[in-house]
Amino acid sequence: AQAMQQQSYKPDVYMIDPTVYNTGYIKTGGSAVEDTITFVSITPFAEAASNKELKLYVDWLQQIKPGAEPDFFGVYGWSAARLFVELATALGGDLNRTTLVKAISKVDNWTNHGMHSPQHIGTKHVGDCNRFLQLKAGAWRPLGGTKYMCHGVSSVR
Repeated sequence: AQAMQQQSYKPDVYMIDPTVYNTGYIKTGGSAVEDTITFVSITPFAEAASNKELKLYVDWLQQIKPGAEPDFFGVYGWSAARLFVELATALGGDLNRTTLVKAISKVDNWTNHGMHSPQHIGTKHVGDCNRFLQLKAGAWRPLGGTKYMCHGVSSVR
């Protein structure tokens, strides 16, 4: 983005994967990253107050490391741990590698209680539902609404 800005090039759309959804991208990119669009399969952190599971993740993160920033990878790490705990609990005394793998193979449309879009864990396919965010005035804001778009390939107008 900075190289494009140096060349006075402004693309019609500058869309990057969800790894840019963090304050480090905003701080290091400066004005060059203004208007960046990203697609996310997670509930945005600005909406944590209205999402019980996301709020729990953010609160625990602050308890463990005050001042730490939640991120895309942390959401999925939390989700994976939650799935393991739920399956291990359901298996009870029958928990072993074989039973756990079998139970995981049956998991579909996992959202970790609404923390992210439905994921197809058992078939090992990433979900096809995303939301879009755009960087405006140093903050990520919803673009195209606050609902996931689940049409395989999404487009923003």
